[in-house]
Amino acid sequence: MNSKLIIFFVSLFLIGIVSACYCGDGVCSVSDDYFENCENCPEDCGICEPEAYCGDANLDPGEECDDGNLINGDGCNSICEIEEIINESVCGNNLLETGEECDDGEYNGFLCWAGYNEFCEYCTIKCKLKILWGGYCGDGWTQSCEECDDGNNINGDGCNSICEIEEIEECEHDVGIRYSYQNSFSTGIAIKFEDGNWISNTPAELTQGKKYIVKYYIDNHFETPNNIHVILKLDNFIIIEYDSPINTYHYKEVELDTTQFNSGNYNLILEVEKINEVDCNIEDNTAFREIIITEEIINESVCGDDIIDPGEECDDGTDNGKRCDNSRRACEYCSNSCKIIEREENSDDNSNNNNGFLELLNFCEPNWKCSGWSDCSGEIMTRTCEDTNRCDFSYNKPSETTDCDLINQVLASDQQDQDNKAILALLVIGALILIGLLVTILNKL
Repeated sequence: MNSKLIIFFVSLFLIGIVSACYCGDGVCSVSDDYFENCENCPEDCGICEPEAYCGDANLDPGEECDDGNLINGDGCNSICEIEEIINESVCGNNLLETGEECDDGEYNGFLCWAGYNEFCEYCTIKCKLKILWGGYCGDGWTQSCEECDDGNNINGDGCNSICEIEEIEECEHDVGIRYSYQNSFSTGIAIKFEDGNWISNTPAELTQGKKYIVKYYIDNHFETPNNIHVILKLDNFIIIEYDSPINTYHYKEVELDTTQFNSGNYNLILEVEKINEVDCNIEDNTAFREIIITEEIINESVCGDDIIDPGEECDDGTDNGKRCDNSRRACEYCSNSCKIIEREENSDDNSNNNNGFLELLNFCEPNWKCSGWSDCSGEIMTRTCEDTNRCDFSYNKPSETTDCDLINQVLASDQQDQDNKAILALLVIGALILIGLLVTILNKL
């Protein structure tokens, strides 16, 4: 064999050996007759990645959440979907939860202690925050650090604003307004209509242009006679101002004319003071009462509203027009025109009087007056009909619409009726003349 041919075949063999793929050659090979992957050749193809699944704590495609478990109710359910967590608040678990103002656990309901002029907060058994105040000047309880406590912080009443006892000069003169008495409604001022009915609402509602009476009392708290100065005013307008002696009490009624005031809100003010002497207590020397002045509303008379308005003799509402029973005695009733109708005893008999005719006259009978017919529009003619007696019902009301052809027939019929009536009138007149002539001839015979 030729040496060159031997060298050629040996070269081909060596090339085949060198070019053959194998695991560990550093190449992840894939061919028709040779296949490497992470499972059969991790040296060349690398370690296989684990397959994604819900609960692996990795947020994989298609998952809303992944908390590393398949437990429902913890915010991420068993199929890796976000779920709403509803927790009910539990008072007493020492956790401040929704709807709670506080939560001290087992200490809920334990009262705190507040020192003088201090306050403290504690949590109730319902997890609500409460404030407790300690003692303070003006609470009505005399504390160890107080000389007195009369429940207020007013000076001059024997116990001053810092709860110290103070000397009070003996009072010799004291007059004051009486706030509570009948119809004053604790304001010290009573108001009534001219007819004597007292106004109970507050603010008192008055009508513009009307007159009212204002009443008040002033008491003398000591037996010694005194002299007082009194002012009654509406806002800044003085209604009356005068001086008066007072023994036990002073009483007065004053006229209030609202004609001179515009509609609106006002304060009726009563002031009293001692003359030439100091009043020991001035807290009861002023009284107020709110009032509202409104415009007078004038209503037109309406017969049948069960209210007797101006121009009406009576008004029995739906009973208007119902005749009374006069079979045993005379009686009267209210007509539909709100006039009083008198019926004599047995007035229904034809032999006594004409009250039945008068009743008919007073009964409201509609008197319809209609305008002329309009021009035809859409084959319809219209007109307007009004009751001049204003009976307020539609009895026998003529039609206000009609067909154009029908009205022409009616007009023609009316003309024929007028002609017939004219002929009949002539015949009647002729007959009367003839009868007159016959009577005259007979009287001569």
